[in-house]
Amino acid sequence: MSEAQLLWWRAGASSTVTIVMVLDDGPSWERVWAAHEWALTVAPRLSERVVESKLTTAVPVWSAAGTFRLADHLTRTTVEGGLPELLALAQSISTFPIDVSKPLWEATLVEGCNAYILRFHRALMESVGGLALLERLMSGRPTGRNGGLPARRREYLPSLLDNLIEQTRRLPLDVTTLLRSSIRTSVETSLRIAIHPRRTAGESLRYVGSIIGLSTVRRSPLWTARRGIRPRLGVVSCSASALARAAATAGGTIEDAYLAAVLGGIDQYHQRYWVTLESLPVSIRGEVRDAPIGLQNPAERIAALADGSSSSRGPADLISTVVGELTTPAFIAGARVKELFAFQALDSAALTTTLAIQGDTCCVAVTCDGDAVSQPALLVECLQNGFDEVLALGVRGQSAN
Repeated sequence: MSEAQLLWWRAGASSTVTIVMVLDDGPSWERVWAAHEWALTVAPRLSERVVESKLTTAVPVWSAAGTFRLADHLTRTTVEGGLPELLALAQSISTFPIDVSKPLWEATLVEGCNAYILRFHRALMESVGGLALLERLMSGRPTGRNGGLPARRREYLPSLLDNLIEQTRRLPLDVTTLLRSSIRTSVETSLRIAIHPRRTAGESLRYVGSIIGLSTVRRSPLWTARRGIRPRLGVVSCSASALARAAATAGGTIEDAYLAAVLGGIDQYHQRYWVTLESLPVSIRGEVRDAPIGLQNPAERIAALADGSSSSRGPADLISTVVGELTTPAFIAGARVKELFAFQALDSAALTTTLAIQGDTCCVAVTCDGDAVSQPALLVECLQNGFDEVLALGVRGQSAN
């Protein structure tokens, strides 16, 4: 097990990513089953589990899981209704820690709602096992060669999946950011001292020097009761082209506009409680930053984010992630992927938001701590309002032209 995989493994059984794909039709169960069988042949890691050593200083290893049964990891269920019912199922799945005594993934074909849910531990994602599974499931055309037939390794792999791996590596528990964050710092540093005593000592000295001059941003007084054991899921969506126009109007990128919309929604949520915040500690691309939240004008928020924000110390209230886009149609066992939402684990934050772009749709997955955020539905409503506010910039920009 590599050092990065070890860090994610030590983060616990709740350190998972849950991907929800909304499909345009119900794929064949036989074809979905065949796709998973094929993935197991090309990615043996999917049938391996993590085995701890009896020596306290030894690193865990990946080992064959003995008798592997695909039925223990791939199931199907029927859910009638729409997106709210699908999210309720995904939330139920994500609430329970993954079984770390088995291979670190599980998948569910949801009939009725026409969806596919995949959850895997980040240690497995870091080892590219989760990527291999997605690669074999997703095709660039409805009659693609997934579903059990050989294919060249990267023929159908969309860039979004590569970005999902990369962005997950950049989250606050990765190797380079861990020493700048107070999230489980003492525990993980103790672990690394046991494994690499000299190297860790040097990094610790550099860490002490790096925090000199960093600001300590006021955290949200509403989001202090964090336990991370009651994740609540929600989604926000909008037009990708409209968000890009809004970003261009304010001189920023689509990522700046996305984060500005999220911050605007968080600000609205706090205003409902008569709480005013000027800034918020946000993990952006793996680094905790002092993000502006008190700017009421969305154009000013986008411009401020485009100019950059100062580094901060301490845990983040928000983990903001962009995993990329699928510019061409993607299919799961012949069914087209209409929307893709990647729900990240909280990792001691009160809220995580993840942007994936499917065609012209921005799919924003929202995970909040049910203990810290007392009204998750209200928060999602405020976040949608934040996006609508930012999108209005593009409409005004078009009118001005």
